[in-house]
Amino acid sequence: MRIESASGQNFMPFRSLKVNFNLPGLTVIEGIAQNVNGASSNGSGKSALLDLISWVLYDRCLREDYRGDDIIRSGTKGSEGAQGTVTILDGSGRRIEVTRYRKHPVHKNDVTLKINGSDVSRGTSVETNALIEHTLGRDFSAFTNSVAFGAREDVRSFFSANDTDRKRILDTLIGLTQYTEAEKIARRRLKQVMLEVDNLSKERVRIDTAIETLRAQLRDESTSESLEALESLIAATAQAVEVAK
Repeated sequence: MRIESASGQNFMPFRSLKVNFNLPGLTVIEGIAQNVNGASSNGSGKSALLDLISWVLYDRCLREDYRGDDIIRSGTKGSEGAQGTVTILDGSGRRIEVTRYRKHPVHKNDVTLKINGSDVSRGTSVETNALIEHTLGRDFSAFTNSVAFGAREDVRSFFSANDTDRKRILDTLIGLTQYTEAEKIARRRLKQVMLEVDNLSKERVRIDTAIETLRAQLRDESTSESLEALESLIAATAQAVEVAK
């Protein structure tokens, strides 16, 4: 997965920005904070650019203190709102484009997903968010520990995660989630089959008991009625044994 570009309007400190990551070689982001004392790059918006990418893709910033309307640039008019777009090229060559809005005058808090130029967004933002995560093949935690790994000290990292979260992150990154799901399906089917076998075994025991009872009656009474019932039970038993096989 390669992030090709990111753009936004009225996001955090930016009125408007667009960054092209698709140029040859490495991309170095350097910020210049004007009219400040001390480190010239502190507060220039480098982390906000990473937050923009995370927010567009997952509706969550890397720095989790920023959420909801906090991402809208201070001083933005109520009729403007914020928006951002991220374009990604995945391993299979698909171009994925996600656009997200916050208090937008037209799109409200909506999100759209396009694959190779075709809009595949679902009916609700919740459904589209789920589709985006599925399309990217990683959730927010896996994203922050792969694409944005080590971005900042205040971003939750793999090393601070518990064992369960670490396993889930690794499964996602390595691509083992499909095998995990297949194992769950296989276990459910095995449980169902074992239950059916148990029920058939119980039915066989019931029929065998009934046969022995009828045989005892035959020895005592030798009636044709009991003989017919016995033959019927024997046929049922044979059928049940065949099904169990």
